[in-house]
Amino acid sequence: MILDGAIQFFAEHGLDGSTHALAKYLNVTQPLIYQYFPNKEELIDAVYEELFRGRWQAEFDTILTDRSRPLRDRLIDFYARYATIMHSSEWMRVYLYSGLRNLQLNQRYNPLVEKGVIARFCEELRHSLGLPGFDAVPLTPQEREATWILHGGLFYYGVRRFIYRVEACTETALAVDAAVTMYLGGMPDVYRRLGLLPGGTGDKYVDFTAQCSAIFLQMKRVGPALAALHRGRTPCTATTNPCRPAPTAMMPPPRGLRACPGHRCPQAPGRSTCTAMSMCPKRRPWSPQPSIR
Repeated sequence: MILDGAIQFFAEHGLDGSTHALAKYLNVTQPLIYQYFPNKEELIDAVYEELFRGRWQAEFDTILTDRSRPLRDRLIDFYARYATIMHSSEWMRVYLYSGLRNLQLNQRYNPLVEKGVIARFCEELRHSLGLPGFDAVPLTPQEREATWILHGGLFYYGVRRFIYRVEACTETALAVDAAVTMYLGGMPDVYRRLGLLPGGTGDKYVDFTAQCSAIFLQMKRVGPALAALHRGRTPCTATTNPCRPAPTAMMPPPRGLRACPGHRCPQAPGRSTCTAMSMCPKRRPWSPQPSIR
């Protein structure tokens, strides 16, 4: 009872709280606390063992190293379980208070995360991509920090949601899915920059950079056509569709373009004039006309 109450007390009041204040919080005498914990340092050590090391589950490593399952499923399954620890209010508060007080609880816990999460993620990701293991190429700072961004991002998601109480996604599973998707999509490019992965991704994961480039090129192709439609014109489409008359109501051309002056459209001999703007091969730069007063 004393240990559970101490965890709640330190989470609410910080690790600066005295044993006298703790005894009052628990409605017990201070000598009773000293019967179990001779000094405050031993009490804080017990809090660490219970709150941090004691809640680390051995099955975490079993989940991450089960190579019969896709890596994406393993990472999502891991965070679904780990979030129940990391996103508890008392865990995050004591962890943050410890860092502010420099009580080294964080330094004692981080090696566990480094080995059981960061290094394990990178090891399994390398295996899924067919890359050399740590025995051939040691863990690099780039992949280590990229993995910490994933892990730290989900930690900060919990801080925003459960500590700051600000607007955040209320479904942890959705946040985890998005973070893991970004991680698996971006890491192949990290390995290419490190020279560990050739030009192609070499695996089933999406090349995030190539995907963004493809989307950008597609937007460049359809952008002028959409702009023309927005202005009330139907654009020329080279050889497939003839130019069509514009609707009666049309917006003025944007800066830099001007409507075609009425030439015969080479793509539609049956039409008298071309009414296209941005897609017409004979478009001319737009210049402001003098206002009529």
